Amino acid sequence: MTLAEGIKSDIERISKTIADLRTAATEPGFNQIPALAQFLSQFYTGLESCLEKKLKLAGIDVPAKSETYHKALLLQAIHSKLIPPSCANDVVDLLGFRHFARHGYGAEFRADEVKQKATNAEKT
Repeated sequence: MTLAEGIKSDIERISKTIADLRTAATEPGFNQIPALAQFLSQFYTGLESCLEKKLKLAGIDVPAKSETYHKALLLQAIHSKLIPPSCANDVVDLLGFRHFARHGYGAEFRADEVKQKATNAEKT
């Protein structure tokens, strides 16, 4: 698969995740907030995959895998203008939320905050 085909595949998966976010946001229930948090994490991971491929396709160095890889990749994408300045803060916020959602074992999500992040992710 070429990088361009990989980006197209990533975008298709991100679109599916957006659809899942919409569904979870409109179907209240016990698992709504954890489902939204999971879909937000998947959304960011898909976006990150797409950004990595786009950087490579543009001939821009991708940061080496390290403890700060996710942040370094995002900053490289912002610096390279792959992310519009109007979206940068929301995407940085999503990276932080992804980290919390993946590593905050036993933590409870604030429903209003997760719903707002889901709305922001769709706009972004």
